[in-house]
Amino acid sequence: MKKNLCSIAVALALSCGMSAAALATDATINQTGVDNDATITQSVNPIFNASATINQSGNLNTATITQGTGSGGAVGPAETASISSTGNSNHATISQQGNFAGSATINTTGNNNNAAITQDTNPNTASITQSGDSHSATISQVPFTSGNATFFTFATAAVNQSGTGATATIDQVGSFQSTASINQTASLGANQATVNQGGGGLGKAASITQNSTFGDNATVNQTGGEQSATILQDDSYNATADIGQSGSSQTASITQKLIADGSVAQITQSGSGHSGAITQTGLNNDALILQSGTNHTATITQSGDAPNANRNFASITQSGSGHTAAINQAGGGGNSGRINQN
Repeated sequence: MKKNLCSIAVALALSCGMSAAALATDATINQTGVDNDATITQSVNPIFNASATINQSGNLNTATITQGTGSGGAVGPAETASISSTGNSNHATISQQGNFAGSATINTTGNNNNAAITQDTNPNTASITQSGDSHSATISQVPFTSGNATFFTFATAAVNQSGTGATATIDQVGSFQSTASINQTASLGANQATVNQGGGGLGKAASITQNSTFGDNATVNQTGGEQSATILQDDSYNATADIGQSGSSQTASITQKLIADGSVAQITQSGSGHSGAITQTGLNNDALILQSGTNHTATITQSGDAPNANRNFASITQSGSGHTAAINQAGGGGNSGRINQN
C-alpha cells in the first residue's frame, strides 16, 4: 500500500485570499501490513503550524516527511513531523528546511531500522529512538538560512538505541547553541557513536553512553563556544574513544568502565580553559591527553589488567600556561607514564 500526500488544500486556500495567519495544515498516514511506503510533503509558502504524522505497523515499511521552503519564502512557524514504525524493514526520513521552529521525531521498533533527520530550522529539536535489531541513525542540524543571510541556530538532538547493530551520528555544525545526546544501551553489535558540534556560539554539550556494547568506538568533536563533552562506555569490549575540542572554555571526560577490554582513549584540546580526564578500568588501556595554550589540568587513571602484548601506557602533553597533570596506573601490564610540559 503506497500513499503520497501534499499540502494542496493550503495552496488553494491561499489562492482564494485566505489569511496566512489563519492557516494550519495537518497530514496523517496510518498503514498496517505488507509493502507499506508513505510520503508526506508540505512545501507551500507560508504554512503555519504544519503537522505531519506517519504510523506504520509491520512488513517492508519506509516513510518520508518533507517540510520545506515553498516559492517566495519560508514555511513556518512551528512545524512538527513524526514517524513511527513497528516491525520489519523500517527506514524513515524527515527533512525540515527553511522553517522556523522545527521539531522531528522518529521511533522504530524491531528489525532492520535506519533513520535520518535533517533540519535547517531555528530553533530545531530532533529525536530518534530505535529499539531492537540493525539500527543506524543520523541527525543533521545546520544553520537556518534565508537568502544571503545565515541565522543563529539553537539545536537539540538525541538518539536512543537498544539491542544489536547501533551506529549513531549527530552533526550540529554552525549552531549557536547545541545540545546532543547519544545513548546505545545493551547493543552488543558493532556500536559506534559520533557527535560533531562546530561553529562557535555559546554553550555546547555532548554526551555519548554505550552501556553493554561490543565494538564500541565513540567520538566527540567540538569547535568554539563553551563546550563540554562526556563519553562513558560501560562494559566495553573493543572500546576506543576520542574527544577533540578546539577553542574556548572546554572540559572533556572519557570513562571506559570495569572491563574496558581493548581500551585506548584520547583527548585533544587546543586553545583556552581546558580540563581533560580519562578513566579506564581494566585490560589493555593506553590513553593520551594533548593540551595546548592556556589553562590546562589533565588526569589519566588506568587500573589493572593489560597484556595484548603487554600494554598500559599513558601520556600527557601540555604546552603554554597553567599546566598541572596527573597519571595513575595500577597493576598489570607494561605500564609507562610520561608527562611533558613546556
